[in-house]
Amino acid sequence: MKNLLAALLLAPLLSASAGAAEVRILSAGAAESAMEPFAQLVKRENGAEIKAQFNTTPQIVQRLAAGDEFDILIAPPDTITQAARDGKVVADTRVTLGCVGAGVVVRSGAPAPDISTADALKRSLLAADSVVYNSASSGMYLDKLFEKMGILEQLKSKTMRYPGGTEVMSHVSKSKGNEIGFGAITEI
Repeated sequence: MKNLLAALLLAPLLSASAGAAEVRILSAGAAESAMEPFAQLVKRENGAEIKAQFNTTPQIVQRLAAGDEFDILIAPPDTITQAARDGKVVADTRVTLGCVGAGVVVRSGAPAPDISTADALKRSLLAADSVVYNSASSGMYLDKLFEKMGILEQLKSKTMRYPGGTEVMSHVSKSKGNEIGFGAITEI
C-alpha cells in the first residue's frame, strides 16, 4: 500500500530539540514496535527521553488541527502533506521510513478467500457475509480501493469498521460466518 509510506520530519529534532531532555513524537501506530529500540538509541546517543503517542490517522489529523505540539511526526504521506500545507510541519524535512502493506485475514479454520486477481477479490468481497476493517490509514486506503473497484456502495451494508486493527482482528477471530477482514500487515 504505497499510500501508507511513513514519513518522519527530522528538522525539529535536529534544531529546536537537539540536546533537549525530552523529544515528543506523534506517530501512527505502524511505528509503535520500532519505537522502543529507537528510544533506547536516542537516550544512549544524546540523553533525551522519547515521549511517543500513537494514534490512528484520523486522530492525528484532529490533534494537528487542535494545535498539539510535537518534535517529530510519523504519519502517512497524505497527512504530512496536508500538515505542511497548513503550516503545522516543515515541508522539506520529510524522510521516508517504510511502507506498510494491507493484508487479508479470516478466522482460523475458515476457507481462504480467492484474492489471486482483482476480479477474484471483488467476487470474494461481494460473496462475504461481512467485510471488516479499520477507520485508520489502511481503512481509508481500502475505501479508495473499493471505490476504484466499483463495489464500495455494495459493501457498505455489510461493512464493519473499528478504530484500529486490534479490534478488527478480535472481531474476525470470533466470527462464525464468511467474514473477510483487512488490516495493516504489521497488525495481522
